[in-house]
Order: sequence, then C-alpha cells, then structure tokens
Amino acid sequence: MLYNTESDMTTTRPVRERSAAFAILLTSLALTALAAGLSAAESPAVQAQGFDELLRPDPVLAALGSGSSPLSPPDLEALALRASGLPETSIPAYQARLEALLDRLEASVSASGAISAAARAEAALGFLHDNALKSYMSDATTLNLLLDTGSYNCVSSAVLYLIALRRLGIESGGIKTMDHAFSVVHAKGRDIDVETTNRYGFDPGSRKEFSNSFGNVTGYSYVPPGNYAARRKIGERELISLVLSNRIAMAEEVGEFRAALAMASDCAALSLETEAGRAEGRKLLLDCVNNLGASLQARRDYASIEALARSAEATLGKDPRITGLLSIAVYNRLLGLFQGKDWQAAVVEADKALESGGIDRAKYLNLVVYAYGNAAQRIGQGGDWLAAVALAKEGLARTGDEASLRRIADLCLQNYAVAAHNRFAALFNKGDFAAAIDVLVEALARVPGNQSLESDLAAARKAAKR
Repeated sequence: MLYNTESDMTTTRPVRERSAAFAILLTSLALTALAAGLSAAESPAVQAQGFDELLRPDPVLAALGSGSSPLSPPDLEALALRASGLPETSIPAYQARLEALLDRLEASVSASGAISAAARAEAALGFLHDNALKSYMSDATTLNLLLDTGSYNCVSSAVLYLIALRRLGIESGGIKTMDHAFSVVHAKGRDIDVETTNRYGFDPGSRKEFSNSFGNVTGYSYVPPGNYAARRKIGERELISLVLSNRIAMAEEVGEFRAALAMASDCAALSLETEAGRAEGRKLLLDCVNNLGASLQARRDYASIEALARSAEATLGKDPRITGLLSIAVYNRLLGLFQGKDWQAAVVEADKALESGGIDRAKYLNLVVYAYGNAAQRIGQGGDWLAAVALAKEGLARTGDEASLRRIADLCLQNYAVAAHNRFAALFNKGDFAAAIDVLVEALARVPGNQSLESDLAAARKAAKR
C-alpha cells in the first residue's frame, strides 16, 4: 500500500484484489478434475437397454453346454452349428447336410480296411480333406461356412474332425495354444496330436509312406510337430467355444461390441469343464465388457457405461475391472452435474456415489474441490469475500481440510482485506477519517493481525487527531 501522511493533501491508492491469481488457481483445479477421468458428456446419453440380456447366455446353447459328457453326435452337431451363429430355424438343414457327409465318411473308413482306432482316425482326416476341407482361410471359423464353401481354419476343421470321430466312436478332444487349436486322439495307449489343417497332419513328426498298386513305396510326407510351450488339453465344449472366441474377435474388429459381449456370455457358458477354462471364459467376458465400455466412452455415453458396469457386477460379482469402469462412468456423470447450475445437488450426488463405492475418494475430492472453489470465486467476485471464505470452509469441512480449498479460503480472506483497504482508502481520501476507522476496525475483527490493515488503522487515527 502506498500512501503519504507528510501533508494535509495526502491520498492513498487502492490495491487490486487478487482475483487474477484466484482464477488461475481455480483453472488448475478444474483441469485437475478433468484430467482425473474423462471429460463430461457433451451430448445426451443413449438410453441403456439390454445389458442384462447380453450377459445372459443363449439358454439352448447353455443347456447343451452344461449337459453330461460326452455329448451325443446329434447334440454335438447342434451345439457346433449354434455356436457358429446359425438361427435355430436353419440348424436342421445344415445338420442334415452334415449327417450326409458323415454317412459317406463312415462308409469310406469302413471300405478302407482300417481296423485300429488310430488307422480309422487317420483315414477320417484324409476323407475330410478330400470331401469337405477345400481351402484354408484364417477367419473361416464357422461350421456353416465350411459346409457351404469348403473354407476352414484350425478351429472349424478341428470341430468337424471332432464330430467325425464321435460318429466313428473314437475318443478325441482338442488342444489349445496361445494362437492355435488342433485335435488329439486317444489311441495306441497314448494321445496322438492331429493338425487338422493338413491332410497329412495325423501324428505330426511321423513319416507317412505312399505305395502304388503293386505295394512299392513311391514317396512319403512329413509334417513336423508343433513346438507349443503353452498347450492345454480341452474338452469338446471348450473346443467348440473357440468358434465363438474367433467370432468375437471378428465382431470387435468391425465395432460390433454388443454382439461380441453376447457371444462372450455363450463362450463362457461352454468353458466350464476345467478351472483353466472357467478362468479364460471369465477373462474373455470381462474383456468384452471393457471393450463395449470403451466404445460407449468414445460416444461419451456415460449413463450406458454405468448401466453396463452395474449389470456386469450383478452377473459376475465384484471385479477390479468392473469397479474401474463403473468409477469412470459415475465420475463423468457427476462431472456433468457439477458443471451445471445446481452444484450443491451435485455434491449430494457425489456423497452418495462415494458412500456406495461408485467413485473413490480421490475422484470425490476432485469434484467437490472444483465445485466449492468455483462457487467461492463467483461469490467473492460479486463482492462478498467473507461469504466466499465461509463457503470454502464448508468445503474444507466436507473434504477433511483439503489443501486446495485451504489455499482458496486463505486467498478469499486476503481479498477481503484488500477490499477493506480500498474502502478505507476511499474514505480516507475524502477526509472521512471516522468512517475509515470503522471500516478498519470491522475488518480487523475478521482478519486479526493483518499488518496492512493495522498500518491503515494507525494512519487513519493519526489523521483523525489532526
């Protein structure tokens, strides 16, 4: 403060209130709040519907998947066709085509003279490649596509082979690795790998000789065995579930995240035979929940994310990934409320969200500090810095003495002192020393010990005595 008491014409100059610094502080708080999660929704939320249904597996598929093992050949066929995405009305026609193929296979294997289970299983693989498996295609994962076009991949060929061996009464299953699937046949007292994508893939690593009609060896084939460090034996249901797993990946590639989640529910229902299968099925289901949430996030549809997370939690139980998804959705919904007019109602909603576990305390503090800080700024800039102090202190009581609000309260109090000085200066310069003293006495009662105001009061009393 600059003033001069050396002559009777002394004037004092007003001091600028620190509103600029205050605005900078609040801008920082706002950015902190926004950076802690996603930005608030800019468009109306899409009405969330159907998440419970997406998380509930197809009842027919679930019933087939949870029956006794092994499945009968017709049930195994129906399960594979349904997992391929065929509607119920189309399954009988495809099943009839499949039965016709299997009738021919059974006749061919019988005519080949193969007697042992291993020989018959090897003959079945050759028949399928001659009559059904025409061309490898990495995404040809469904049984109906295989029957329609002859296109296949490791999953669809292994599923067809499983069905074929079930028709022949040969014990078989599947092998799953990180990015591949093939079959396994129990014969000759051991498990024999079968790379179903290769016509000569029966028992990889063994040499197959070819003979002419006179019994002379004319050549041989050799398929090297796969070096799979993370191979796991799986049952018939989990092998068929890989059809769904591949379809999920393809659906997500084109943005069909709701369809992917529905298929993940079916996939999980088919992965219950082993503990490892259950864990992988649950992980896939959670992945699809998370991916659907991410797609809703891209549309800023936080209401739907919240509905999805709550449905997932009701179906799958507590899980950190679901909790995180719910926290993001609730936080951003609340952030939209806090940026509206009724910030006090928004604080009440935040209290409820904190109590229910919808948001953690760090996000809660970001929101509440942002709200109280903005409100204190508005009131203070309207001229009532004491009310702004009171509001900041109310926020402090709610948040437990949060440091940012403590700085805001202190800044509001400083601005009150600046405003008191400016009122004093105006009265002092007019010569109304008594009124100037009254202003300072009242102000010092609010901010006792403020050196600037005490200096003003000394100058005003000195001037009043002259």
